[in-house]
Amino acid sequence: MSRQILTSIIYLLIFNYSICVEFNAKTYPNPKTFKGAKECNMRSISNLCDPDQVFDESTRYRLNSELQQMTRRTEKVQGGFCDRKGFEPLLLVAHEGDQELADELNQQWNLDGQCKKSVIFFLSALDHQFYYSSEPETGFDQGDFIAIKAGQDSYLAEGNYTFALVNIFKQIGGAKNIQVTSEDKETDYKQKANNHNNGIIFFPSFLTLFSSFIVLAFGLL
Repeated sequence: MSRQILTSIIYLLIFNYSICVEFNAKTYPNPKTFKGAKECNMRSISNLCDPDQVFDESTRYRLNSELQQMTRRTEKVQGGFCDRKGFEPLLLVAHEGDQELADELNQQWNLDGQCKKSVIFFLSALDHQFYYSSEPETGFDQGDFIAIKAGQDSYLAEGNYTFALVNIFKQIGGAKNIQVTSEDKETDYKQKANNHNNGIIFFPSFLTLFSSFIVLAFGLL
């Protein structure tokens, strides 16, 4: 085996390994920073992060707009500054995530240190799970979230994420224009999910192959 071919194989294996790594609270990008926004596949600082590109660009900006409208809908006209202030919502998306990650990011980022009204929505796309983490002053707890999400669970289970998320976001704050039936075209996300799952299935054998090639590389170079 030539040195060039061996090097190419090693690079390919390293690339396959990288797409199988899950995010944690230290590695997930923050869309409220310039560096994080780029890693989140957004053109500027925003309320949405999609590093795995679960959604296409137009959908990302549609959802980002809904989050911004949520902020306006949850504002109040009376009281002090924090009483009047609306939610600070973020939608975080990845192939895989869980409630613990959503809670850790909400605590770590401290998005609304003054009024404590930040909320994080986390979509774990491969297993169709949607999580919620909030700070105490939102007045919108897990029970409220679960009650609203229940009406969209069937769409989440189908992978019709855009429709489900838009409806959930509209209901938070009392929007009246809730969609009853889905008008969104079915996306190719299921195919993306299958490809990602294939990578994960390959992952255990990959470690063995990777180790073998590294040993072989040092033997031949």
